[in-house]
Amino acid sequence: MKAIHSALLLVYCILLSYSEVGNRLHADDSNQQVGVTDASNRNRHNALTPSWVPQPSDIAHVKEQRLLATVKTAQKALIEARKDEKAWGALGNIYFVHGWEVEAAKCYRSAVEIAPSEFRWLYYLGLTTYKVNPQTAAETLSEAIKLDPQYTPAHIYRAAALRSLGHITQAKTHLETANELDPQNPYASLWLGELALAVQQFEAAQNHLQRALKLNPEQSEAHAAMAQVTRVLGETDAATEHAHASRKRTRYTQMHDPLWWDVLKLGVTAQRYAERGNRYLQQGDFKRAVSELEIAISGLDTDPHLWLNYGIALLLSRQSNEATTVLENTLTVIRDTENTTRNPTEIADLKVQSHYNLGLAYYQGGKIEKAIAAYQTAIQLAPNFADAYGGLGVIYWRSGDLDAAIRHCQKAIKISPKNIEFHQNLTQIYWQKGMYDRAAIGYRIILELNPSDENALHHLGIILLWKQEYDESVSCFQKVLQRNPDNALTHGALGTAYYRLGKEGPAIHAFQEVLRLDPQNQDARKMLERLGR
Repeated sequence: MKAIHSALLLVYCILLSYSEVGNRLHADDSNQQVGVTDASNRNRHNALTPSWVPQPSDIAHVKEQRLLATVKTAQKALIEARKDEKAWGALGNIYFVHGWEVEAAKCYRSAVEIAPSEFRWLYYLGLTTYKVNPQTAAETLSEAIKLDPQYTPAHIYRAAALRSLGHITQAKTHLETANELDPQNPYASLWLGELALAVQQFEAAQNHLQRALKLNPEQSEAHAAMAQVTRVLGETDAATEHAHASRKRTRYTQMHDPLWWDVLKLGVTAQRYAERGNRYLQQGDFKRAVSELEIAISGLDTDPHLWLNYGIALLLSRQSNEATTVLENTLTVIRDTENTTRNPTEIADLKVQSHYNLGLAYYQGGKIEKAIAAYQTAIQLAPNFADAYGGLGVIYWRSGDLDAAIRHCQKAIKISPKNIEFHQNLTQIYWQKGMYDRAAIGYRIILELNPSDENALHHLGIILLWKQEYDESVSCFQKVLQRNPDNALTHGALGTAYYRLGKEGPAIHAFQEVLRLDPQNQDARKMLERLGR
């Protein structure tokens, strides 16, 4: 089951591509019955709001009562404390998270005038304006960076503004700084790659984009840029592969930006619940992800990506029955919407992921035959989908059909030879079936992929011990004990290897360590008696 759970983690991050600076959602399907009275109340509220309070021009068309109430509360707090930077900032945050960037920028400017040395207001102002007014945003973010030069996203967004202005060298400097501050930030590498591509530095572009794809393996923008680079470099097969990947819906790790997260948490529209749910899913907080996505579904119930994420969140929080229901409905939503303008590649990918995760849900719920059928359907739709073969391998393994398990694990490895979990599963099956020579090969491959894998080192050492290759077995056991000195089993195996080598002193020490860790171990006592201790 651990294997299937880990495989799921490779595919759960199918994120809805919501903009980090906010998109508008002015209607929620659950609030469509707002009548004339509500409209009158909105108009009366607008009339009572002082002219100096920024007011979205289209707020009269908002039908979602939660959003209207949130705006009204923030405006009221500002009216009561006009000279309070936090009141201005709070209203700006509400506007910003719900897509009213122009009005948010007005609020942030007022906050900056009151508190010019407060980093967050300068940062938010730059964030709301870097697309529409890059010159002003570049200046604003420059002032913000002076206050906090360690905040990586400020460098990223200033680079974006400078790039829009054609200041490529300055933009590159900020992106390189961002890379140094946060090596896990995928956007610095992506944008450095795009900059290098723009000035035809193709090898440099390839290096940056490879790093971006290592951090965000399925980000379509990075694949699109890489397709151009590899085509120019004459790598035709790679160019075709990246071009195909670029047509899929982008999946990415969102930028680590605590200040934007503070704003995002204030969102009350279905879209913002969806974005928060996806972030919690990405962070491994599955219960919160379920809670947020459940609310989001009420307003975005025709979005198959959201249904899929909701099902995955339920699955990862061990709610297999609920996950099964949601994932089955995901397939229904896909069928109902596939004749829209959606990209055919995107639809195909949605179907594959839905069947695969449904297979996981069936397996988790003990419905083995249905799980096998779901995996097989995923494979029919995507013959090179390694995770589905890997999942089938685990099911057959747990069901006792080791030959079928071996075939499917081998197929998964053929498609994805660097997936260590596939190798671990296959090697354990070899061990269980007594195919020790093959198991030894498998453990060596695992150690090439992860030299610190204690399980592989221990079991390879045991095989080498059986094969009377004592010196190499001792080396394996010593490496395990360097990482985990309290492993009684490995101390016992090491003692046996020393005993076979005729090294009584080290053997005695090893068996004494076993008794220190496991005083009731009779095998260690017998070996010490045999050694005269």
